Amino acid sequence: MACSSAAPRSSRRCSGKRPTLRDLRGLRFPLMSTRVLLWRGPEGAIIPVGFDDDLFCLEAMKAEIAIMGEAHPNLPDEVPHGSSFAFAKDSTGLLFARFRVGDSVYRKANRGGLHELWEGVHYIARLLRPRHDERVAS
Repeated sequence: MACSSAAPRSSRRCSGKRPTLRDLRGLRFPLMSTRVLLWRGPEGAIIPVGFDDDLFCLEAMKAEIAIMGEAHPNLPDEVPHGSSFAFAKDSTGLLFARFRVGDSVYRKANRGGLHELWEGVHYIARLLRPRHDERVAS
């Protein structure tokens, strides 16, 4: 089933496919154990969240998804099909997050922890839903 260009942002629903590890394509996680959790929106859309489970505890990742789900409950339904989030450690030892939203990729890195990496989701939500005063200025 193909989606028309007039389909809403949550056009992933018209594909009829469930997300897989392939949804995290373009990510390179050398020598790590990768796990994927699904962040579900109220309308059924999904953002796959990949992470290195040698670095990040499963329960901590579930808790962060729940926190972001409370702060931005409709985000999975608002992002374009194929969006994905991934968390790992780079070769310099920095923890990093990679948020692929449509054709854009947003990255956040730090030496802190998982919670600080997830803060990038707030930025993505603001880009998708600018406040009234920001829309007037543009």
